[in-house]
Amino acid sequence: MSLVTANKLINEFGLSLGMDGLCLDDDASCQLLFDRQLLVSIVCAFDYFYFNCPVAMPELVRRLPSTMLLDILQENFMAGSDATLAVGPDQRAYLQMRLPLVVTNLNSLQAAVEHLLNRGEYWSERLMAVPPKYTPSEQPQASSSQREASVDGRNFGLKHRV
Repeated sequence: MSLVTANKLINEFGLSLGMDGLCLDDDASCQLLFDRQLLVSIVCAFDYFYFNCPVAMPELVRRLPSTMLLDILQENFMAGSDATLAVGPDQRAYLQMRLPLVVTNLNSLQAAVEHLLNRGEYWSERLMAVPPKYTPSEQPQASSSQREASVDGRNFGLKHRV
């Protein structure tokens, strides 16, 4: 699929948001800020739309406990390539996903951005709730029932926006 077609889809997407004239720039990308906090970048390359959305600053990423990192890896496994969380070269945490252009239409583009926003809200809230790292002597000990409760109630971050 050509860049012309990708640009047409981006323009249609912009119109659905009430933004006339949304288009890809010279680097085949565009950025949209949602709710004044979630910046979604859309890049067209190699017959795909690539989406990313930063959800945590480097200072927060550096203080993530190993249990949270394990949760992230497990949820990425469950999500496959569907809005996975990764740490970029700039040390920020990003949600990333891709959508093949050949199967993309306005509805699937809207759904992809909506899904990325839902996951972005989930991860932003979850990561912001991480307490500061403790030294080994300060580490609070969770009871076995607390550890089990944090696993049993998990929904892998899927929620619906209203």
